Amino acid sequence: MDLSNLMQMAGQVKEQMENAQADAAKTIATGEAGGGMVKVVMNGNHEVTDVTIDPAIVNPEEVSLLEDLVRAALNQASGNVQGAMKDQMNNLVSGMGLDLSSLGIPK
Repeated sequence: MDLSNLMQMAGQVKEQMENAQADAAKTIATGEAGGGMVKVVMNGNHEVTDVTIDPAIVNPEEVSLLEDLVRAALNQASGNVQGAMKDQMNNLVSGMGLDLSSLGIPK
């Protein structure tokens, strides 16, 4: 296999990864707890897009604020996990002497 073929294959892998990421981003998942008293909606980028808390379990005047705080905390935790995973991958790859930036994977 020559370098030209290898670069072509790398380009194809990069395109496939971008397509897979775009498709995954469109995914919507819902989680519930307490028999539906708390609901969370998350997109394929692991971003919480909606939190709903039944007013019967908290002070009704504080529901909106509580929902916003829970959504923000979940998104921060998700971002922290993604950052840690990215750091681990970069450490692993750099230890192998590889550079994945040509595949669109940032350092």
